[in-house]
Formats: sequence, C-alpha cells, structure tokens
Amino acid sequence: MLRAAAGLVALASILPVPALAASKCGPAMVQLVVLDPGGSSLSGLDPSDFKVRIKGQNATVKAMDYGLFPHSTLLLVSRDNSMGQSIKIDLARQLANSVVNSAPGPAMNGSFAGEVSGIADARSQPVTAALQAASDNRNAMYDAIVAGMSTMNLHRGDSVVVLADSPDNGSKTTATELQQQLLNHGARLFVIALPPANGSGTMQSLSDLADATGGAVIVPLRLDESTKGVVITPSQVDGAVTTFSHTFSQYNNIYQLETDLDGQEKPQPLKVDVNRSKMGSGKVVAPTMLAPCTAI
Repeated sequence: MLRAAAGLVALASILPVPALAASKCGPAMVQLVVLDPGGSSLSGLDPSDFKVRIKGQNATVKAMDYGLFPHSTLLLVSRDNSMGQSIKIDLARQLANSVVNSAPGPAMNGSFAGEVSGIADARSQPVTAALQAASDNRNAMYDAIVAGMSTMNLHRGDSVVVLADSPDNGSKTTATELQQQLLNHGARLFVIALPPANGSGTMQSLSDLADATGGAVIVPLRLDESTKGVVITPSQVDGAVTTFSHTFSQYNNIYQLETDLDGQEKPQPLKVDVNRSKMGSGKVVAPTMLAPCTAI
C-alpha cells in the first residue's frame, strides 16, 4: 500500500500542472468624464491622478486614453400632452438636432407618450420632423428606454439621451428594473429636462438614475415660474440651445482607464477619485457600478 502511494506521488510529480484559466474578460476598463470648476472637460490628467477602487479593492491604472470615443446614441423624445406648446416643440427639435449632430457614431431616435414608438435612423428619419403632442399626459419613458436599448443592442460607453419635461408615470418597467438594464448594457443616461422640469423635485429619480450611470440631467433653460410660468420666448430658445450644445459636448471627452484587475461577468461597485490639486472644485462623472465585461 505504501509503495503504491509512493508511486502515485512520484507520478503526480512528473505530470504537467495545468495553467490557471485566463480571465475571459481581460483587464477591467473604466470610463469616466472629469469636469473642471466651470463645467468644461478637464484634459491633461495622468494615470497617477486617478484613484480607482473596484469592489473595495484598489486598482492600478496601467494605461490611459483620453478623447472622443466612437459610440452609439439612442435619442428618445417625449410627446405627451404637456409638450403641446409649439415653441416647446421647436426647442425640443433644436436640442434633438444638437444631440444628433454631435453624436460620434450611429444615432437612432424614437418618441414616447403613453405608447412607445419604434426607432429609426436619427439622421435620415428625425423623429422631431413631425413631432406632435399626444392627447393625454401618460409618459412611458422607462419602457421606451428599455425597448430602445434592446433594439440597438447598446454597449458600454453608449449613450441614451431622453428629452422630456416630466418624469415617467406610465411604464410597466420600474426605476429599479431600468437601472439594472442600464447597468447590464453599460450605457450612460442623459436627461434633457425641459420647463417646467428643473432636474430636481419630481425629476429627482431621473437624476439619481443618470448619476449612477456616469451620465447627467442637463437643464438648458430655467424659468422663473413665479413671474413667467412656463412661457418660453424665441430668444430663450436660442440661448438654451447654445448652452446645451456646449454642456453636452463636454461629456463626449472621456478618460478610459485600463486597470490591473480583471474584468468580471457581473457588475462590480466602482469608486473613482481624481487628484484635487488638478481638478479643484470640479466634478468626477463616473458610474457607481462597473458594467460587466459582457457589455462590450
């Protein structure tokens, strides 16, 4: 018995040891935007300026790229009854054109009210060309986002841009379900809040969703409701479009960080800090969860 055991040990010692399976994902990649105190994208950062933690573990930045990365854009425009003002429709049309013109890749668009439209190429078939408000105030925004992301098969770094003046009130999809879908796709959510929406109050849930994806709620026009209600003037439209175009373009300047940790097939908590001596009182715009490596 002892001799047999010894023989097994000897045999095992000469057999090749199988190599550890390589990660299916490759290195964990982090994408984020850094804004300076004035809201413009901040360039010139070095890998050492980033402190990255993935699932509580420190990650070293091995390589870094910065610039405009090609990505797909899904644009969705609300057409519920509150969008009925002709000048508000004109504002929505010009803002939508700005999004499409700045898109560094394929752009698809659709609309929603109580029902969700299909999506089409935003350059050849702009949804705002014949946009008309619906007869009621139902708003199935969440359903529209989920359907559009699935149709386009969005991936990490792609953008979902929603143009609306009120929060969702008619979807079967819940906010929690939408957040999970955004995370699984790795897409960033941007909400263009039209008057009377101001990014807070009833829109707070959208702000939370957008922030968690590394996106944002952008308010191109704020009105003093105590004196003007929600009346929009032509001069305000021009100013709002100019303001929005500059603000939104800053989010296309992306830092992509390659870390020394392996990517994972499940979402991982993410925390990114940037050297304050360079960023000052600026802002780090990064997702709170690192998308799974399958979202590529």
